[in-house]
Amino acid sequence: MPPKTTDNPSVSSAQMTKWINKRKKKEELYIKRRVLGYIRVGSNAPLDSSEKQLNQIKVYCYTRNYELVDVKVDNCDVSESLEDRQGWVELYDKLMAGEANAVICCDIERLTLDNLEALTVFHELQRREISFICKSGGVFQELGKGFDTIGIELAFLSARYNRPANEYYDELPPVRVVDDTTSESSSDDEHEDRSASQEPIVLGYARISCKTQETSLDNQEAAIRSYCEKKGLRLLDVYKEQVSGSKPCAARKEMKKLLARLYSGEANMVVCNWFDRLSRNSYDTLLTLEEFKRRKIQFLCVHQG
Repeated sequence: MPPKTTDNPSVSSAQMTKWINKRKKKEELYIKRRVLGYIRVGSNAPLDSSEKQLNQIKVYCYTRNYELVDVKVDNCDVSESLEDRQGWVELYDKLMAGEANAVICCDIERLTLDNLEALTVFHELQRREISFICKSGGVFQELGKGFDTIGIELAFLSARYNRPANEYYDELPPVRVVDDTTSESSSDDEHEDRSASQEPIVLGYARISCKTQETSLDNQEAAIRSYCEKKGLRLLDVYKEQVSGSKPCAARKEMKKLLARLYSGEANMVVCNWFDRLSRNSYDTLLTLEEFKRRKIQFLCVHQG
C-alpha cells in the first residue's frame, strides 16, 4: 500500500517518490513478453525436426510466462538468404509492425551461418529494443538491450565445451569495468572523441582451418602487411594459427594473446584478410565485435573494406 499522506503528514515527498519508483519497477517485471518463434528445417533434416524445435520453443515460453504470438517455419538450407525465406520475411514484418518484442529460435544456426547477415539482423533488433533468444550449447540465451557480453560468452563456452564457466575467467583477457558514477568529463562522447583522435595501432590476425592451407596463412599475413603499409597504419604484429573458425575467439591460443594485448590498450585496431578469418560462428562473432565496439576498437578486413 502507498503511504497515506493525508493521515500521516510526516510522510515526505521523497518517500512518496521512492514508493512510486518501486511500484513502477514492480510493474515492469510483469510486462508480458510477446514472442515470435522461428523454425528452419534443412532438406536432410529428420522428419520430426520441426516438431522438436516447436516443442522446445513452447516449453521455454510457457516456463517464463511469455506469450507465443506466432511461429514461422522455413524448409530450406541454411545457405539460403534470409530475405529469400518466406517464413522469416513474414516474421520480420510482424516484428517491424510491433506485434512482438522478442524472437526465439532453437539454435543460432537455425537462423543463418552468414556472419554479416546475422550481425545485420542482431543490430537492427537491438536498435528497436527487440530481444533475440536462442539455444546455444543446450542453454537458451537472451540477447537484449545492454546484455552482458562476457557473461553470455562464458555461458556459451561452458555449454559448448562442457566445462564450468568459472574455469574460463583466468583464460579470458581482462575486462574493463564501467563505472556508472563517472564524472561528466569521462562521458561516452569524450571517449569517442579521444578514440577518433588516436593513431591507429594495429594487430593482424590470420587463420587457417587445416594444415594443407599453410601457404594461405603466409598469403594472409603478406596481404595484411601490404594493406597496413599502403594505408599508413602502424602494424605491431600478426598472429597466425591453425584452428577451426567455429571455435570461439576467447578459446583460441593465438587469438587470446592478441585480445590480451588489445584489451590492455597496446593497440586499437584489428585487421584480418577476410571477415570469416575472425570467426565462422555468427553468435561468437556478435559477442566479439560487440566487445570491440564497447572498447572503441576498430575491426577492418583487407578484402571487404
